[in-house]
Amino acid sequence: MNTLQFPFEILTIAEAGQQIRLKDTEATKKWCISNEVPVYKFSKRDYVYKLDLQFTLSKPFILNLQKTNPIDWKDILKDITPDTSLFNYFLLKLGEPRSSKAFSKVMPTNNKEKDLLNSLLS
Repeated sequence: MNTLQFPFEILTIAEAGQQIRLKDTEATKKWCISNEVPVYKFSKRDYVYKLDLQFTLSKPFILNLQKTNPIDWKDILKDITPDTSLFNYFLLKLGEPRSSKAFSKVMPTNNKEKDLLNSLLS
């Protein structure tokens, strides 16, 4: 039997506080807001998405990685990030393109494809 699972883990403010080493929930909530970690209210309780918290906690490391390895920082980040979706989310939040590889040039193989290419380029 297939069960639908929610793909984004949420943390209560208290759980987020454990991650950032704060015991007071109000201080944790204030820290989240000041560090641009969105706080959501579900059923009268405050929550954050683990993904947002992971990015915020990793951001200083990533920015330092960019500074110290300006050419291959994305490759290094990809190697040390355990999940491709987390890696892509980091790139998105940093305003970086998701793929640094160029597209290969597509060449027409017959006259019909050549005509189509010419019509598209004109």
